[in-house]
Amino acid sequence: MKKLITYTVIALFVTATISFAKTPDKEAIMKKETAAWQAFKDKNADDFKKLVDKDFRGVYEDGWTAGEIVAVLKRPDRPAALRVTLTIPEAAAAGHIELYVDGERVLENTFDGPGSYTVSTGILTPRASESTVMLKLDKTVRVPPDARDLGVLLTEIGFTK
Repeated sequence: MKKLITYTVIALFVTATISFAKTPDKEAIMKKETAAWQAFKDKNADDFKKLVDKDFRGVYEDGWTAGEIVAVLKRPDRPAALRVTLTIPEAAAAGHIELYVDGERVLENTFDGPGSYTVSTGILTPRASESTVMLKLDKTVRVPPDARDLGVLLTEIGFTK
């Protein structure tokens, strides 16, 4: 009985501590985001690096990708191919991509060099209401004064209609 009371008091204490834990301040988050964009616009690489997670996996506002992106797409109404349109600029280093849908590799492609490309998978039938799509690049590059790891310029990623 003594153990039961002790465990109950500990559980109560932990629950109270969690419920009173400080939640992130929305204003502080917005301030940090604004500072990151200002550092980017000012081409201040050092300030930008301090504010952006080193493990960023996505598409920047200007269309550049990181070395890996993850997107959640709504399941198409019927089986469909997944299409990716991208540009590999002269400055970019990427030459090989892998495309995954819900953890399964559905496409692998190597490009001859810089240029605009559209690649598509075969017909896919996603099972869930949403599909997690991941695009992995073999290389990234930094173009000073830009502090970001840049992959390719992404124009489109989605299921065909």
